[in-house]
Amino acid sequence: MKLFIIQLLKDHDVPGFRNQNAWSKEAWTSITSQLNTKFVVSFTVNQVKQKEQDLKKDYRSVKDLLAESGFGWDSVRMMVDAPADIWATFAARKNSKDALQWRDKSFPYYDELVPLYDGRHAEGRTRRGMDYYASWANNVVISVDEQPDVYQSPSPTLQGAREYGMHFSIEEETEDFIADAAQCSSTPFQQMKSTPSSAQARTEKSSSRRAKKQKRSTVEPPEGFHERYLKLKQEEIDRFAGIEEKKASIEEKKAEDPYNINKCIITLEGLDGLQVSDILLASDIFQAKDHREVFLSFSSDELRLAWIKREITRAFSLSLS
Repeated sequence: MKLFIIQLLKDHDVPGFRNQNAWSKEAWTSITSQLNTKFVVSFTVNQVKQKEQDLKKDYRSVKDLLAESGFGWDSVRMMVDAPADIWATFAARKNSKDALQWRDKSFPYYDELVPLYDGRHAEGRTRRGMDYYASWANNVVISVDEQPDVYQSPSPTLQGAREYGMHFSIEEETEDFIADAAQCSSTPFQQMKSTPSSAQARTEKSSSRRAKKQKRSTVEPPEGFHERYLKLKQEEIDRFAGIEEKKASIEEKKAEDPYNINKCIITLEGLDGLQVSDILLASDIFQAKDHREVFLSFSSDELRLAWIKREITRAFSLSLS
């Protein structure tokens, strides 16, 4: 039932049913109706909400415990794992009953609850809308001193553009922009008041900059530059091809494993008498390789069904204890 509730919460974890971290009234009505129909019960909306809050409380408790130094997660037993001395130190320091209960108790829903309670929304100063950036663009002030002088090559193996004589000065472009903007924004009366000497100085300065740009544009890259660049790109392609080959090799090894999870799930779905919640819990049981090997080693579906039902019952009993 808990697994089915979690699945329903995931199904309703979409815009229109959930805003920020709260489900809507329509979502809770739908979840309660489907739960009552599935298990032939008559829970109220408030009762289902309480069950969700209990799951959330347990999840937060386990998560806070895993954040403590020395604690880890046993993905096979689905429980918090730590040496005895770590537990003893933690108990002496905090003595929290909610946290200490996980010393010998599994929590098989932890991985399923992560997407529901963590990582849904960006927080902090990085969560800015379009209005922020529009406002920023309207009020931006260009500071020549804060801008880099030249373009720097992103590759550690290639020489920068300055070394080839291709010097792109941001300061020069910025000065042109500021001069043009000042001229366009001034009134006709202000333009008439500008002295001939200042206009002449701007013209001479602009001509000097253009002459420098023309001189720099005539410098050619050194001999062998294009060959080194092509060689570097070829090495990059070869490295990428090698990574893809490794990935393909790993996938082939997985396919060759006679006891892989895919085979277990296909066989499991072919068994009669299992509910959706049973199959979901069995998929967690198959995380352990020994369990997969035992399950697939049986000679008949009857034996496989009997064994998996026993393991499901055992896992469910541990979750309730």
